[in-house]
Amino acid sequence: MNTGMHPVLKQPYVSIGPGEHYATNTDDVISTVLGSCVAVGIFDPDLKAGGLNHFMLPDEPLNKNLSATESGRYGLKAMELLLGDLVKLGSRRRRLEAKVFGGGAFIATEEVGWRIALRNVEFAFEFLSAEGITVVSSDVGGASARRILYFPKAGRALVKATPWTGWQLAHDEAAYSQSIARTDHKHGSVTLFEGETVPGGVA
Repeated sequence: MNTGMHPVLKQPYVSIGPGEHYATNTDDVISTVLGSCVAVGIFDPDLKAGGLNHFMLPDEPLNKNLSATESGRYGLKAMELLLGDLVKLGSRRRRLEAKVFGGGAFIATEEVGWRIALRNVEFAFEFLSAEGITVVSSDVGGASARRILYFPKAGRALVKATPWTGWQLAHDEAAYSQSIARTDHKHGSVTLFEGETVPGGVA
């Protein structure tokens, strides 16, 4: 997890990677880059607090002792960690709403990558439905990497879709998640943005 000052927005930002999450009621911006991974942004409109996670696979491998970051790479733990932090801030699950991002296939015809992406997206929607959390918007699937900027105090999100060749991090993430899968396992709108200029649209 990295922190700094966003060069365009001129406000603090937190960059999260696979297995990480961040929840806050401050004006921080949360950013991440997604390939076949999924990120879920959850917002409490009454509390004006929210957070974002980033997970690589829905299912945690059996009989393995994982660190917090390692376990956070798996959907169920990633969702539990994010919801737990929001509850600590004072959120109530009945008020929460969600946005879902990611699940892009690195190579559209590559079966393993496609299955991972699809499973991640399906897990996110199934989990949120089971918890009674409404999904107000999503940007999932396709064959592009995505850069996400999530504004937790407003529940607003900006998405930039880009060719995989433009994001080495997304490429590495997809390759890594596929290697894990082979080893461990036998609707509102969103605003798109271009380049480094952030428009005023609200998702």
